[in-house]
Amino acid sequence: MTLLVGATRLGDWVLGGLIGVSGDVLEEARTALLLLSPVPLLTAVRAAHQGRLVAGHRTQPIAMAMGIRTAVLALAAVVLTLLTSGGAWVGGAAFSVGLLVETVLVALARSGVGAPAGPVASEEGAPGVSEARLLRFSTPLAVNTLLWWSTPLLINSVLARSPFPAEAIAAFIVVEAVAWFLVAPVGQLQHVGIALVDCKRAHRAV
Repeated sequence: MTLLVGATRLGDWVLGGLIGVSGDVLEEARTALLLLSPVPLLTAVRAAHQGRLVAGHRTQPIAMAMGIRTAVLALAAVVLTLLTSGGAWVGGAAFSVGLLVETVLVALARSGVGAPAGPVASEEGAPGVSEARLLRFSTPLAVNTLLWWSTPLLINSVLARSPFPAEAIAAFIVVEAVAWFLVAPVGQLQHVGIALVDCKRAHRAV
């Protein structure tokens, strides 16, 4: 669907007719959307593996992968802006490259499924975990979320330094909204992993 919007007349209707952009912003948005075409698939794979890692009580690899993804994204965006005339496509390319790196890292991370692990939390007074363990589990997820939502700020800060910042930022804002709408059906697949991963066989199935 992302490819159809970016490469066919469907894009004219979605970007131009439905959203209402035109001119240079429309052309920039189409190019950037083409470069974001891998994002739905990568998001689905990433989310499923994040779910199995959470189910295995291993949240550190999730935050580590996001940190590396953020660094790769920033480096790619800066290099592309310095070496080219820039534009919204830089944001699309950098985002896809960074997400690819993160997806590979979480896919390769050991799940921890099958290892003995107590509950992450418990009712008051019942045997459970310490506050320190709860923090060790939840803090990487908090860091992951913080880095995730810093991504558009990072991309916009790079695009703001491109030769035509207004058009680039405007186009990327449009593209980001369309891309996330198309990603929505698979964006929460981590819940599948959390709910279903309780053994290695279930892990492979997910």
